[in-house]
Amino acid sequence: LDWNQSGLTLKQSLLERFPYLKGKSEWLVKESSFFKSGWTYTLMAQGCLGVRRISGEHVCDSASPTLLPDNDMPGIGCIFNCRVGSYLLRTLSPEMKFREGYLSRFPLPDRIPIVLNTIENTCLTIKRWYVDRDLTERGFSEINAVSNSLNSYYKVLAMNIERASAVLHTLESISEKEVFSAYGLMDDEINQVLHETGTPAGWFP
Repeated sequence: LDWNQSGLTLKQSLLERFPYLKGKSEWLVKESSFFKSGWTYTLMAQGCLGVRRISGEHVCDSASPTLLPDNDMPGIGCIFNCRVGSYLLRTLSPEMKFREGYLSRFPLPDRIPIVLNTIENTCLTIKRWYVDRDLTERGFSEINAVSNSLNSYYKVLAMNIERASAVLHTLESISEKEVFSAYGLMDDEINQVLHETGTPAGWFP
């Protein structure tokens, strides 16, 4: 990203490409959210909110809105990523793209369970390990493993990744139950949410 002179070249390029902006590059370039810690998500998720943690090294655009809570809110990622979160946003938004304005109206529970902070941090750690093993990711890191062949090495890596995925699904299932409980939902209400959004993988036997 060329951000010399506060991104002047990028902004001019966007204004030339999209004349309907009429000089308002901020519609696409959310400069106020650049290089800040928070959460981001994609507008292309078709009604399923899935936030990702970002550090102060990232920038996001209009297709990946940024959520920057005023105060540190441990466990908020679990709340946003729970199925009840997607369900509530579908009732607020007239389309399957969740714009920032609708996220600002997101009804949070009165209390965020403390355990969600632990689940959130554990999921982030495992996911980071998972991504670091992907050759196509910028954060790919060298993997130290003793193996006699590429084939056997791949089998070990695949097995470890499957184990990590199983743990993530398990943590997700626990998180979902904690969030449902935080909202005080009854069984019939939970069933309605699951009917609309699908059953968590970790809930299957």
